Amino acid sequence: MNQETLEQAAERLYPKSSIPRKLFTKCAKWQQETHLDIKDNKIELLEEDLECIRMYLNDLKIPRTDKDDKEYSIVGRIKWQTERSYSEEEVLEILLKHQSDYRSAVRNTSPLNWSFDINKWFETFKK
Repeated sequence: MNQETLEQAAERLYPKSSIPRKLFTKCAKWQQETHLDIKDNKIELLEEDLECIRMYLNDLKIPRTDKDDKEYSIVGRIKWQTERSYSEEEVLEILLKHQSDYRSAVRNTSPLNWSFDINKWFETFKK
């Protein structure tokens, strides 16, 4: 059983266009010369994705350990975030932090009669 050459694979994958065939062949040869395996590339991409997720979770201040000081996996940290409930104080703090956005929205919907108090609004809808 003969192994397909890069040129044959390129012809099979791109029978109607020479530019993709040349590009495919050039890239595949580069991978062979640098001993870069597709699996290595996928692992590298996965590691980069995981690092991005870690950074995102750190930015959200999602804990790395549970109450017993056992380290969460990335999936555990994501699960913790989805199951987390917020206290009234935290919700109000988030609302106040983004108050200007809410004020802009209210002002744009009723520009003639603009009066908006987040504390009062929160008290009305928190129950």
